[in-house]
Amino acid sequence: MEIPTVKIGLYKENQPEFTHQIKQALENIGVLQINGLNQLLVDCLYEYIQKNITKFPPERKYLGKCFYQHNFYLLPSENLRESTEDKPVAERDFVDSLMRTININVSEIVDTVYDHDDFSYLKIKYPEPILIGYRKGPKMISRDNRKKMMIREHSDNTRFTCAASASAPGLEGLFKGRWVPLQPEPGHILLWGGKDLKLYSNGKVKPLFHRVLYPASERWALLFV
Repeated sequence: MEIPTVKIGLYKENQPEFTHQIKQALENIGVLQINGLNQLLVDCLYEYIQKNITKFPPERKYLGKCFYQHNFYLLPSENLRESTEDKPVAERDFVDSLMRTININVSEIVDTVYDHDDFSYLKIKYPEPILIGYRKGPKMISRDNRKKMMIREHSDNTRFTCAASASAPGLEGLFKGRWVPLQPEPGHILLWGGKDLKLYSNGKVKPLFHRVLYPASERWALLFV
């Protein structure tokens, strides 16, 4: 299945058509991708955190088969500065500046969706960034070692989720009983609805049922939830 793409430039050229394409994708398919993301910034974030992971102690969860999920809540605000106050100033400033720039970039894209009465059910708050690293580590004695999927099939308890292109494939969505790989093109953000969006849209948008497969080695993903 080809992920529907909505071009950000269409917003200025033909807003009714821009609105129509997003509405069709959300309500009829459940997922779309929008261009306009600075992929170099995202790749820089992945590379920097990967090389300096010990300097940013994350929340860690064992996922089975020697894989661990590392959650980094890199809010570009005073929250970030407080959570990294024991780090060198230059290091804090680098991540803070990088996340501010990425957030502004994503907000500009999301703003184009918000700017229509048809999507008033999306307007609650801007999604907050979370960087997730799936990395190998020591194996534990756990029932999770028998799992076939790293993240079992589920739908999000959110209005919607945005995802930048991950460093490796693995995300899949369920469409008409078939699991389909979901990897946005570089420079695009993937957007899908959650359970709350179904409620606020009066059932027009169904939550996307999705899962994540085990990567070959490791996987980095930047989400906005």
